[in-house]
Amino acid sequence: MDYIFLMNLKLLFHLTIKFYFYFYLNNLKEMQIKYLFTSIVKNSVIFRNVKIQKNAVVENCIIGDNSIVEEGVHLKNIILEADCRISRDTTLISSPENPMIIS
Repeated sequence: MDYIFLMNLKLLFHLTIKFYFYFYLNNLKEMQIKYLFTSIVKNSVIFRNVKIQKNAVVENCIIGDNSIVEEGVHLKNIILEADCRISRDTTLISSPENPMIIS
């Protein structure tokens, strides 16, 4: 009885992972995040309709919906709220313990 239960649990786990992976891929197709391959994005959360232009560096940041990070911008430890625009060649660096919030 325990063996059958474990096999069913394993099958359920496999199907659950498969479903979430499928759900993630479908949502990923719907999201309209645009950043060029010349940009660097590390350890950041990027919401929908965000545009990160070329040569931008975004590290340890949270970028809200409909925001634009223009060319040559360097952001580190920044929380950027929705509908923000960071002008080109701007550098904003904050400490990890006390991140800067831009609205």
